[in-house]
Amino acid sequence: MAKKPETRLQKNIRSRLEAVGGVWYKIHGGPYQHAGIPDFIGCIDGRFFGLEVKVPGLGKKSEPSELQKIEIGRIKLAGGTACVVTSPEEAVRVVREALARAKRRS
Repeated sequence: MAKKPETRLQKNIRSRLEAVGGVWYKIHGGPYQHAGIPDFIGCIDGRFFGLEVKVPGLGKKSEPSELQKIEIGRIKLAGGTACVVTSPEEAVRVVREALARAKRRS
């Protein structure tokens, strides 16, 4: 059976994030998990990241749910970096830009 587009995209994003460094975890939703947590959570140099993966062009499935939007907002309010990403390049860019901002502040 062929992998779903989101599964392939998540695999590519994870491998690119791991190449950047830090620790990264793929979150698999389930009945005992808090709803809306981003697909990937990670930490590099003390910076927390939450990245929700969406495949562009799939209509409503390409947009984060209301719960996902709330959790992304909560992570940002707590000082972490969180957003929706649609490609490995975008995920790496988000991480590198956040790390560069943190370095400029220190």
